Amino acid sequence: MGWRGLVAGAWFGAGDKGSYGELNRFISYGVELGPAFVHGGYTRLEFPEDDESDNEISVGIEAKVTGYLVPALDYRFSTEADGGFLELSINTEVVVLNGRLSLGPYIMEGFDFGYASRRHDGPNNFQAGIDFAYALTDSLSLVGSVAHSWAHADVKKDGLGEVSWLVIGVSADL
Repeated sequence: MGWRGLVAGAWFGAGDKGSYGELNRFISYGVELGPAFVHGGYTRLEFPEDDESDNEISVGIEAKVTGYLVPALDYRFSTEADGGFLELSINTEVVVLNGRLSLGPYIMEGFDFGYASRRHDGPNNFQAGIDFAYALTDSLSLVGSVAHSWAHADVKKDGLGEVSWLVIGVSADL
């Protein structure tokens, strides 16, 4: 849900292999500063299967310096891992169906600084995806994303690899 730059929400993710569940509750605030959009936020993560939790603090900036491409920088710090994760991305937005459907293709490079792995810092993954929002009413939208992440050497050293996912949800603007 969003109201005047303030966004709050929750989502639950479940894995298709093994027992994995993750509940995120978040709040963030963003403001336009000339050609830039600056935001900060807090996320509470709960992992019911393991009875574990985490807190994340995030900051980011998007720069609308060209007509279509929007570079962005996002950083989040995990109190549980005592480390951070930096993402550099480029995205754009395409609006079709008389403004009802918004498509946001993007590419992103992730860098780990003690967040995902204590043993390996630096380039973590390359990701490509497309976000979407379909306006059901003036204030209610069906939202989602389809993405794929290619693991870099440090992720592979930890025994992990590529991953794809699909997200579907509902968003309301007050």
